[in-house]
Amino acid sequence: MKQKLLLFMSVFFVLMMIGCSETVNEEPESKLSQAEIIIVIDEISDNHQVEFVDGTSLMAIMKENFEIETAFEDSFIIGINEVLADDEAKLGWMYYINGDFATSGANDYIPEDGDVVEFKYESWE
Repeated sequence: MKQKLLLFMSVFFVLMMIGCSETVNEEPESKLSQAEIIIVIDEISDNHQVEFVDGTSLMAIMKENFEIETAFEDSFIIGINEVLADDEAKLGWMYYINGDFATSGANDYIPEDGDVVEFKYESWE
């Protein structure tokens, strides 16, 4: 009787260890967020709702959702959807986060859920 009890307890212990090890290895799901990206050229706006994984840079979101051209080691957006910066006319892409002029590059900015990001094709003078 003691041997059967010992065998049962051993099998039970092994099964418990296997069950516990599977739950420890599970990775948490990535949280998805949304932002509104507005492309503005000559006061004409093109609004886009985008979904992204938390922690994704604005540059990565832009590359995934738009046709982007970059400069300076991929840190500065010079073209969106085939509209390129124009050095002669001193026009380029500036961006604003929730109405405020951005103070970092698109590679460095990590959008938050609900952000409104406007890319405006405007003079840099």
